[in-house]
Amino acid sequence: MITRITTVLFSSLALFLFLSANAQSTERIILPTRSEGTILDQFTFDGLPNTIDTRINQVQLEGGQFDARAIIDFDLNVIPNGKRITRAILVLMPLGRTFHPEDTSIPIEIRGFASNGVLQLKDFHSGRFVRVIDGFPMELGVRERVDVTAIVRDVFRSERKLVGFVLRTTARGGMLFGSRGFVSPAKLEVVLVDAT
Repeated sequence: MITRITTVLFSSLALFLFLSANAQSTERIILPTRSEGTILDQFTFDGLPNTIDTRINQVQLEGGQFDARAIIDFDLNVIPNGKRITRAILVLMPLGRTFHPEDTSIPIEIRGFASNGVLQLKDFHSGRFVRVIDGFPMELGVRERVDVTAIVRDVFRSERKLVGFVLRTTARGGMLFGSRGFVSPAKLEVVLVDAT
């Protein structure tokens, strides 16, 4: 009986030591925006952007008048060498909303791209699809968390390591999000482990 208990205890201890030796510790960092703002197509509403406003992050579409898209960039170069990204969350602060009485949703498409770190008019059409979130039920003043792990991992593997996000809507109405020039700027939460 004592031999059986001793065997079980040693087996449990060996398993614990093995798992402890192979466990990877995680590290969480929060990245501030590198550049951000709104790119607008207005005053000749033709699908071609013509204005950059770096004071706010606005997503809005008013048919026949203007299309405003928020652009938010982060610098992944601050992530130490030898790390692997396990999760990346874009954190947005919804501050305002415009909509028409018959609206039931404000679809906001998020697109991600390898940025050069400077807002440019061409960013208006940049990026690949990441996901759609609905601005209509968002609680104003409460942070919205969006998983953007795949695009952040892809850009982190690139030479430049600057990731950008385009937020746009295809419905009338829009959202105002926090920014450095206003209040409660966006941030990128990244969870890292050793790349070994």
